[in-house]
Amino acid sequence: MDRVSLHVAPGEVVGLVGPNGAGKSTLLRTVYRALRSTSARVLLDGEDVWRIPAKHLARRLAAVLRETAGDFELTVYDVVAMGRPPQAGLRRRRR
Repeated sequence: MDRVSLHVAPGEVVGLVGPNGAGKSTLLRTVYRALRSTSARVLLDGEDVWRIPAKHLARRLAAVLRETAGDFELTVYDVVAMGRPPQAGLRRRRR
């Protein structure tokens, strides 16, 4: 992949489709900081994701990975609740 530009509007759902080996997983891992590119930048609202503190980034960006899905019996509520801690303040509690 030479150059990628992706703009996603709030509430918009986007699918990334391509053949095996095209770089889809590498691109996504770079976006959510599992990999760090030596030759490119990932910008979120114009800010490099590596300059955003992890706690603040977690409030704006998340990924549910198929590799971590495994054989767990999680409900949709459980999966969504896993993403809540960065959103909740110190005084808020999950139900």
